[in-house]
Amino acid sequence: MKNVVFGVQNVKNVVNSFVGGQRGVCIVAIVSLDKKLNTASRYMAGRLAKVVCWTDRPLVSYGGDVNAKSDVKFVPQAPKGFVFTQYPYFKRAIKSGIEYLTINFRGCDKSGYDEVYFLDGNVVDKSVVEPYLKEERYYAPQTQVSVGVTDEREQTKVVQYELSRIAYIGTNKAKALEIFNECQE
Repeated sequence: MKNVVFGVQNVKNVVNSFVGGQRGVCIVAIVSLDKKLNTASRYMAGRLAKVVCWTDRPLVSYGGDVNAKSDVKFVPQAPKGFVFTQYPYFKRAIKSGIEYLTINFRGCDKSGYDEVYFLDGNVVDKSVVEPYLKEERYYAPQTQVSVGVTDEREQTKVVQYELSRIAYIGTNKAKALEIFNECQE
């Protein structure tokens, strides 16, 4: 796995140049899987990672994304353990001080997503990595259900990426795919 870094300030500058709700945003990020390790697999810390590539994403606020599908006005709750440094895109973890880019998505959005898993820097199938990870559970977001967003594909989900581990952000899909492939070398 090649560690390609875009730079924290570059990420902020690019995001600040976007118009709110702009479509066509592409993001490539390197994600550590250390926080997802199950208890018995803590010895694998630092050895597992994945590279993700989002294409044609709209950058919108969580509340705006939910309100687009809700029956009544939705007011999101403040994120626990985080403080927004620039709403709605950047937030900082209170304990660690790590700053994140926040992305909201729905299953019904027409955009691309791809991911590649790594063990000790080598590309592996997701099935190789899964035994080390905590079991993923899905909980219906009760606040979204309460405002009428009951279809799972229309419910907004949130992902966040450490600013220092973003390899690319911009509107050039070809460049994003090139960097995604470069990260796999």
